[in-house]
Amino acid sequence: MIGTYNISKYLQTAASTFAHPHVLNDGSWITMGRGARGKRPYYEFIRFKSGPGANDSTVMAEQAETIARITSNHKGGMAYFHSFGLTQNYIVYLETALKIELKLLLKNIIANGAISDAFTMDRGFLTRVHVINRNTGEVLKQRFVTDPLFTFHHVNAYEDQSSGDLVVDVSAYDAQHFDVNRLTTKDIFTPEFDGFAGFKALARRIRVPLKKSSSGDETIHCEIKDINSQLSFELPVINYGSYNALPYKYAYGVNIYKRPFSVVKLNVDDGKEAIEVTYTEATAGKEYLPNEPIFVPNPNGKSEDDGVLLVMVLSDANDFLSVLDARDLKESARADVPADIKGSFTFHGVFADKLHFPKL
Repeated sequence: MIGTYNISKYLQTAASTFAHPHVLNDGSWITMGRGARGKRPYYEFIRFKSGPGANDSTVMAEQAETIARITSNHKGGMAYFHSFGLTQNYIVYLETALKIELKLLLKNIIANGAISDAFTMDRGFLTRVHVINRNTGEVLKQRFVTDPLFTFHHVNAYEDQSSGDLVVDVSAYDAQHFDVNRLTTKDIFTPEFDGFAGFKALARRIRVPLKKSSSGDETIHCEIKDINSQLSFELPVINYGSYNALPYKYAYGVNIYKRPFSVVKLNVDDGKEAIEVTYTEATAGKEYLPNEPIFVPNPNGKSEDDGVLLVMVLSDANDFLSVLDARDLKESARADVPADIKGSFTFHGVFADKLHFPKL
């Protein structure tokens, strides 16, 4: 279903709920929103096309189009979402166990309560793996599911030409242990939270067997495996410009669930090949909290991991920007922030280069 999209409704319903649009090489981008028909909430996928004047907000709105809509499988609500996967031909959306109760959401909006109080975990909810042809808007009829889980972040997705499967890599939490109300700074620094086996994100790989036929009533269970079950892995990034939606080898993230907090490089094809680095120069009682790494490729790079990671690190002393060689995670430079300026934990960031963000 490809159709003209109502941009005002998009801004009202989706802008504050989604963080990871996919930016394509032609300058267009695909994002995700939500809506409802009566009591039936749905997820919506939107394409913003490129072209003359595309950076102008009015023209951009006029060029937006709906790719597809998927009705929620949660009774009385819909799954919380933060990102989705993209391959060369498909959109992959995981409808997971963290549910937004619409009645509770309305109640908390009226009462000026916490939005998170409207979140509940349906711990037995099998993850629905929705697959959409990103060119035609066709939603595949097969009913794909995998184990109950929750994910904020997709790492990457691609089409395995040898098997015909979709490979979907995510940072996933066990639905039996995940609790959104424990994601606070206080909890992260609480000794009881440190190393709690169940509550941590792991890099996991899901295989979606596209070639397996289904009448529409049959449920097809997708294989899911840990890429590395020992290393916590959240806020993942890749060499996005060259490898998004394509076969790749390396992903980077942070371990913020076990001290000492660290930056991680992971070979997604061989999870045993991993590098973990910590900032060890802290004196007794000091903490270093690395934020999401940002991968900046070497313009003349010859390999997937030829580039640097920019990591904002919070410290009891001076906060600082750490520059790591993406090949071995050795620190090559550091820029200290003045002692009287303190940062906050940044969920996401961006590298603003001179080409795309010229100095005004």
